[in-house]
Amino acid sequence: MARKRASPTSELGNHAVGYCRPPVHTRFKPGQSGNPVGRPKGATDLRAALVKALNEKVVVTEGGRRHKITKVEAAAKQFANKAASGDPRVLRLLLLEMSKASGTAASTDLSPRPSLPPCRLRDRQSTSRR
Repeated sequence: MARKRASPTSELGNHAVGYCRPPVHTRFKPGQSGNPVGRPKGATDLRAALVKALNEKVVVTEGGRRHKITKVEAAAKQFANKAASGDPRVLRLLLLEMSKASGTAASTDLSPRPSLPPCRLRDRQSTSRR
């Protein structure tokens, strides 16, 4: 015959202690957090730190005159200048970003391509030679 176990109790009274029932003296007090140190209120994530850094002002000399512009504006000017100088990679990126900004669906690949898939193109070439 199996014996019944006596339920364990804590020292502070007749409270059961066991699975999902920690002793009363170790439970969180009302209003107390489980992680009292936790993340500081002023802590920033990577995105916020990046936005803050990109919005800082820098001094740029254009045409012999000094201007204060944000780092984002400076990067955009360099991007546009490289595209204007003929860099094909930057030009492709610029056109892609412009199409995204305007909301039109432009092709991301600017290289010339045949309108038919390669297998169909080969079939058409082989039939034209006959």
